[in-house]
Amino acid sequence: MDPETKTVKTKDELEKLFRNSGVDLQKPLVATCGSGVTACCIALAAFLCGKEDVQIYDGAWIEWYFKSKPEQRRCCPE
Repeated sequence: MDPETKTVKTKDELEKLFRNSGVDLQKPLVATCGSGVTACCIALAAFLCGKEDVQIYDGAWIEWYFKSKPEQRRCCPE
């Protein structure tokens, strides 16, 4: 998002963000994050750049956290 206008950045701006982050939109892409929200934003940005096959891991990392044993958890108190 553009912080000033609160609108989605242009396709050129989004493509530059992906490039600068080392993401090749010609390769398979799976978006993931802590809760699933940011992953959806990444997928939308890629879609706006013409990539229509982005996968989203909808369980997010928090799912793995709750599957772990309590003694293995190092963050995110229950």
